[in-house]
This record gives sequence, C-alpha cells and structure tokens, in this order.
Amino acid sequence: MRAFKENPVFFSLTALLLLCSATFSILALLGVLKKSGNQEEFSQEQRNLKSLVTGKPYPTQENQEESERNLAELEATLADHKDKLLAEGGLDLISASTPDYELAVKERIKNVYIKTMRETATANRVKLQEDEAFGFSDYSGAIGSTNNNLLGQALDKQRAILDYLVGELLASTSPDSSDITELVSIQREQVEREVAPGLTISTQDVFVLDTKMSARVEGAIDTHAFRIEFVGYTSGLRNFFNKLAEFERPVVVRDVRVERKQADAAVAAAPPASVPSAPPFGTPGSPPFGTPATTEPVEELVQKPVVDKNLSRFIIILEYIELAEPVEELEEESG
Repeated sequence: MRAFKENPVFFSLTALLLLCSATFSILALLGVLKKSGNQEEFSQEQRNLKSLVTGKPYPTQENQEESERNLAELEATLADHKDKLLAEGGLDLISASTPDYELAVKERIKNVYIKTMRETATANRVKLQEDEAFGFSDYSGAIGSTNNNLLGQALDKQRAILDYLVGELLASTSPDSSDITELVSIQREQVEREVAPGLTISTQDVFVLDTKMSARVEGAIDTHAFRIEFVGYTSGLRNFFNKLAEFERPVVVRDVRVERKQADAAVAAAPPASVPSAPPFGTPGSPPFGTPATTEPVEELVQKPVVDKNLSRFIIILEYIELAEPVEELEEESG
C-alpha cells in the first residue's frame, strides 16, 4: 500500500496495461473462433458447389434433348386424351361422307357387329339368348334406309361404344376359365326418340338412365349410357373392371348390382334318425337286460364349406363421356 502511495502513476499505468492486454486477448480469441466458423462455412459451400456441378443443373445438350422428349410425350398424351373425350380418336366410326350413310351404319350393325359378337361369345362358351342382337334387335333383321343421317350418326356411335364394351366383357373370360357363363341382356339409351321420333324400338333393347347419376351437361358434356346384365363369377367382373380402369376409353361405372344366381347353400346334411335301442330292462319274456341293440354302419357325411364359389347375376350401368365441343386453350396475356 505504501508502494502504491509512493508510485501511484506507475501502478495506474500497469493496471491499465493489464486491462488492455486482457481485452485484446478476448478479442483475439473471438476472432479465431469466427475465422474457424467462416472456414467451415466456406468448406460447406465448396462441397455444395461441387455437388451441383457434378449433377449438371445447367442446360447441357443432353438435358435439353431429354426435356424435349418429355415435352413431346406430354403433348402426345394430352392430344390423345382430347381425342378420346371428343370421340375422335377412340371410336371406329363410319365416315359421314359414305354413300347411303344410314344404310351403311345399319348394315355394319347387322353384318359385322352382331355377327362378330356372337362368334366371340360362342368361342368363349358364353351362353346367349337365341335371338341376341346386343342392343340392336330392330336392326338384326330386314333393314332399310330413311335417309336420316342424324339417326345414322347416333346409331353408329352407340355401335362403336358397344363394340368396345361388349368386346372387353367377352374378353374377360375364356373357354378355360369360364368366368362369364351367360350374357343376359345389353341395353342402350333410345337415341331414336330424338332423331327419329316415328320409329318404334324394342323395349328389351333400351333403358332410361337416372339423371342423378349422369355426368351429362347440356352443351358441354355428352354421355352415352348402357346397361349390361350377365351371369358369371366375381373374377369375370373383376377382369372387366380392371380393363376399364386402364381408361383406353372414357368409360365410368355408374352402378353395380349383384344377385345370387344359384342358392347352393353349404348346409350340413341332417343326421339320420338314430336306431332305437332296446328298453333298459327289456320286455316281458326277454332276458333281464334285453337284447343288445344292433346298429347299422352309417355312411360318413361330408360337410361342404360354408363359403363356396357361386354364380352371380351382375347388372352394371356404364357411361361413356365425351365433350360436346372441342377444348379451347386459353392463353394468359403477358402484362
């Protein structure tokens, strides 16, 4: 204390220098730590840059060619979907410029469509009605022309759609598997009512679709509905629906009903009546405990499983959807 009093200036300067030394030491330590962090960040950025360069994010010739191929595939897919929805690319229609157009449509229904479907059903052992016409009974016999091109167009479109639907249904079975055993009926909407009101159509060929289950929008979306009834196993229905799910044609399922075709309930057979035994104490004149009861050998019962593979009657309603007008692309104006 005496030394401090005798040399106050010296000790003050020494304390100040010590404080400055400690401050600079702390600052130096902070600088070293910051430099280390910057170096680590710099190394990470270098690794990221190297990864990006290796991945070639910039438009190389190879990347550009791949992008062009992808774009071409997407445009082709878009055009294909538009054609299907406009019923231009998916249906095999007769050209409207064909001479005697309406008569040509009816002749194709009779001589090609009905004949081909009957041959396919016979080949796959699918039972048909004797006069089965697959929705066109009125055009399976004598045909004539009324020079009504609108009728020809409507019938040809229904024929082309049924050609696809019935063809896929019959292809869902085979002579080996017999997933579908009988085709009960094919029904379509009565297009003749609008384009040819004077025609009388067989009631077995037509049905009326409930508007609540239809996607039809006046002036925007046209639909064509069909009702198909057949007998078979669940595998046949599953095969048919799997084919429709591939959406080769814009067809949607609107309703499915299933009824048991046969009632072969697997119920255990009732046991035979038991053979009565002798009374416990016999009858008068018999030995004390009666005669031994004789039993006949009983045939062993085979119990059928409770769940068995059974035929069912399937009733399905399908709707073919198409746009009423071509799709117009709207381009946004650049601002």
